[in-house]
Amino acid sequence: MPAVRGSAAIVVALADMGEVQDGTIPALIAHWRSDPGKPVLPVHQGQPGNPRLIPAAFYPALQRLRGDDGVRLAIDWRAATRVETADAGVVADVDSPASERMPRT
Repeated sequence: MPAVRGSAAIVVALADMGEVQDGTIPALIAHWRSDPGKPVLPVHQGQPGNPRLIPAAFYPALQRLRGDDGVRLAIDWRAATRVETADAGVVADVDSPASERMPRT
């Protein structure tokens, strides 16, 4: 992961989540700064979403992932800092049929 060498954390955002509001990522970063050793995930109405923030301490575990292994194999998201947000975009998937019924902001 040479591209992130020297960074304190990364934010992993999915390409099909274009409805995430502008203030969501700064909010995740602010929560991470209060506890920089823990990953951070947004939660909307009790449902975990994306993007997620991953601290540098987890980079070695991410580097061990192979093929279609998901990040969930490297990170126990149950222990992450959960940030409740009104941003429904964190759980919206623009590729899904349900997203066609979501109101646009």
